Amino acid sequence: QVLAVGLNSFGQLGIASSSSSTSSVALVRDQSGSPLENITQVSASNSHTLFLRSDGTVFGAGYNKYGYLCNSTAVEKQTWAGVIMPSSVVSIVAGSSWSVFVLRSNTAQTCSTSPADPVAIPSVSNVARAYGAG
Repeated sequence: QVLAVGLNSFGQLGIASSSSSTSSVALVRDQSGSPLENITQVSASNSHTLFLRSDGTVFGAGYNKYGYLCNSTAVEKQTWAGVIMPSSVVSIVAGSSWSVFVLRSNTAQTCSTSPADPVAIPSVSNVARAYGAG
């Protein structure tokens, strides 16, 4: 189980509100309330949070005005929503105004300005390492 406390002004704790938490909160539940299991990596910024599961799927919550959650919307999410990727993800990084996803296909995608059109990066050798995802 993953627990968190802290600032939540954009819903980045995924607790179905934007109220900050001063005590531990059960964090990783999907929109139906079921716990997300097999979390292998967590990456958080000041505005959004990403969770990677062992099956290569990613869930995110928080600020999404510019598509940081890569879910084909520009709507802030206060509950965990699936991130849309073309293939299985092996590593994630949530930055202050972007997200990087390293894919099993040895490519990377970033979401930062256009929620409907993530940018595909053809090689992760230098890009992913620069963002701490390699």
